[in-house]
Amino acid sequence: VDRYEVVTESDGLVSVDLLTRRLGTDLHGILKVRDAAGRVVADFADTMGDDGGVTFAAKAGQVYTISLNDVDLRGDRAFVYRLAVTSGPRVLCTAPAFGQRGSESEVEFIGIGVATGQPVLETICQRVAFPDAPTVMSHVHLLKSPAGTVEVLIPLSDLNESVRVMPANLIAVAGDGKVATMEEPRAIVPPLAVTSVLPAAVADHRFTWQAKKDEYWSIDLASRAIGGRLDVAVAVVGPDGKLVMESDDLPGTTDAGLSFRAAADGMHTCSVRSAASCQGTADEIYRLVIRPQAPDFSLSVPQQVQLPLAGKAEVTVTATRLGGFDGEITITADGLPDGVAATGPWVIGAGKKDVKVTLQSAADAAVVARMIAFQGSAKLGEEQVTRQAYAPASGNMSVRSPLAARTGQVMLAMTMAPPFELLVVDRERQREVHRGTTYLAELDINRNEGFTGEIRIEMSAAQARYRHGMRGPIITVPGDVNRGIYPISLPEWLPTDVTQRMNVHGVAAVPDPKGTLRHLTRAADSRITMIMEGALLKVSSPAKELVVKAGETFEVPVRVSRSSKLPLGVSVELVVPEELEGLLQAEAVTVAANQETGTLRVVSLADGRLMGPWRLTLKATAMADGRWPVVSQVDLPVDFEK
Repeated sequence: VDRYEVVTESDGLVSVDLLTRRLGTDLHGILKVRDAAGRVVADFADTMGDDGGVTFAAKAGQVYTISLNDVDLRGDRAFVYRLAVTSGPRVLCTAPAFGQRGSESEVEFIGIGVATGQPVLETICQRVAFPDAPTVMSHVHLLKSPAGTVEVLIPLSDLNESVRVMPANLIAVAGDGKVATMEEPRAIVPPLAVTSVLPAAVADHRFTWQAKKDEYWSIDLASRAIGGRLDVAVAVVGPDGKLVMESDDLPGTTDAGLSFRAAADGMHTCSVRSAASCQGTADEIYRLVIRPQAPDFSLSVPQQVQLPLAGKAEVTVTATRLGGFDGEITITADGLPDGVAATGPWVIGAGKKDVKVTLQSAADAAVVARMIAFQGSAKLGEEQVTRQAYAPASGNMSVRSPLAARTGQVMLAMTMAPPFELLVVDRERQREVHRGTTYLAELDINRNEGFTGEIRIEMSAAQARYRHGMRGPIITVPGDVNRGIYPISLPEWLPTDVTQRMNVHGVAAVPDPKGTLRHLTRAADSRITMIMEGALLKVSSPAKELVVKAGETFEVPVRVSRSSKLPLGVSVELVVPEELEGLLQAEAVTVAANQETGTLRVVSLADGRLMGPWRLTLKATAMADGRWPVVSQVDLPVDFEK
């Protein structure tokens, strides 16, 4: 649990926003805010993996503690997060969600404390004038409220942006044994955008418009992307009352969208609904965009391309054709490094959906990693247009908008073949190994002719199975050696009813054709496989739980049990948590081979940080063959008092 203390200079709202899933961290955060008396004044649990935050009313001069932990109380150095603590109201969304360029309109701001300064969801309306500049993508409005002034970023569009209000004419409908209401369909003239709240008592919102046979139309429905909390779904019904198309979740988001071709002249109906039950809150809002789909296209490419030195790589460029466009698309690439060239045809033929373009590396090219970009150009009517190709952008685990899940950059990674092979002598044979010991795995090294460089052998970061605390060092094999021994430390708590396996790989520094050293990696041909036998060493203490006054010196009796296979002296040491380093000191005690007991003498400091219960560790180590650790550990609970 991470904790932060906040003291405000004046009474008012304080907001705490958590950013972690959008940074690619697999952390489901729980936020809690407590006052000086320890009472919880606000909390939030991110069980859905969407990030989020809390807003609470703070009193001037009071201390508030913000705590953050994972929902499963996990901790990891990869759990990166950003916690933003701000004063004033918190705006979640607006209606309309976008501002129409060059217009002035009434905007409803939806958020926490925007109207009264209280920590509740509410709304306030203010008139906003939007700029007319076509290159400006958003407008910053200074929202003045009783809780303070905040900046609100409102995206801009060239569409007619309207807000749907609740009509008086509602129709009662029955479904699943429940009575709901349905508004009369609203007739519209596209292109336009509509922002609206979807009331809890309403089954759906429907919009009708006139479409002609063979016209292409696109529909975008967003809630998550505009700050709303709806899980939206959209459907289109034709003039004959039959379903034309429907959409629930777009890739990576709960927002929806679709494109279709009208099969007949007549009135078409678009239905907007929520896939989950509505609660009747002001942030259950959506933005619907309906417009004709002009002939166009979009391109997608992979996020990464691996190109071998002096070799070729094929890249699949896929076209999504829109609005009936069926023409030829010419593909180009920008940013290719020296020595890399495009070869063969780079054209998606008329009516085709993709092409495999080829990149060729020269034998003397520098081996580099470089961001490149692909584009496609085609003739739309009388105009020649160019469209950027996009790759899926990984990393964001809580995508607000599909646009945030793509990138125009592609990683071109040139590669060299490692000049060696790493062979596990036992291959998949199961060697019997005692828990708590060090297993020495034998490895053969096959070198390419002429390669005499050093090879580092390492434990692979990605293992085929669980690790259970197994670990291995980085060892260096000299250039004149073709066999290595890789030591694997095996914890004493490993189960004996399953095999344990470890993946290792070799790394060699080899110059590329331009003389730059490149570190080349090759995995071993198989896993190192072990089956566990009982431990050779066990440490314990008769003192099950100690109560000690901080500042005193105390003794810890220790006992070691050994197998007859381990007639060695054992060193027993005290391991303390990082928070207590420097507050406790104890010299390791050696229990001779013909002894079983010993005593650790521990010196503690009179420091308030020691107060309370702590879990220390006794660690016993014997050195097999004078160099390979045999280890046993046991917890030692100690309660420090004043």
